[in-house]
Amino acid sequence: MTAHPLLELKNVERRLKIPDIPLLCGITLKVEKGQTIAILGASGAGKSTLIHLMAGIETPDAGNIELEGSAFSELDEETRTRMRGENIGIVFQSFLLMPSLTALENVMLPLILLGKHAARSRATEALEQVGLSERLNHLPNALSGGEQQRVAIARAFVISPKLLLADEPTGNLDMDTGARIIDLLLDLNKHLRTTLVLVTHDESLSRRCAYRYLLKNGILQEAQP
Repeated sequence: MTAHPLLELKNVERRLKIPDIPLLCGITLKVEKGQTIAILGASGAGKSTLIHLMAGIETPDAGNIELEGSAFSELDEETRTRMRGENIGIVFQSFLLMPSLTALENVMLPLILLGKHAARSRATEALEQVGLSERLNHLPNALSGGEQQRVAIARAFVISPKLLLADEPTGNLDMDTGARIIDLLLDLNKHLRTTLVLVTHDESLSRRCAYRYLLKNGILQEAQP
């Protein structure tokens, strides 16, 4: 029996409600296990919307999205949320850390929500993996931008996701810090075999992934070499 792709988008469409104009037009994409994929596009091209659709945060207006062969986008919101929590890690450009929680507590949160055991020790190990063993008890406002993004990465990886979605993860960082964050994402992909989909407007960053696509005028196509 042929194995299903990890994630598959089939003729996915999304429209802006006000004004009513197409944003994504017939997007078709197969994401295989272990791949590193970059999706390029200008600001406003719909890259974040595409990430939200892949994560099940939003649902398509037409077409469907499958997660390991299951009709992910057709599930009710509660079931999609549960499946996302168990299978998909997300790293946002703006970090989205809980400001009243320490770095350790932020990373423990998804484990607690999933009812996982040993949340503290697993979160501690995840923060050690991203080089923040000395910053466990710091609140986000006491961390640099690069440190906050590493906490966000640890939070995304702590559930051992099958798929990691990174939405402009270096967008709020300086060039050197951004390069280190990409190094970290690719290193974790290599050692943990987590599939990585990276959304960026940065051509040089995209070239560090094995597969590259360009989102333009609502259409996704392979990027030029």
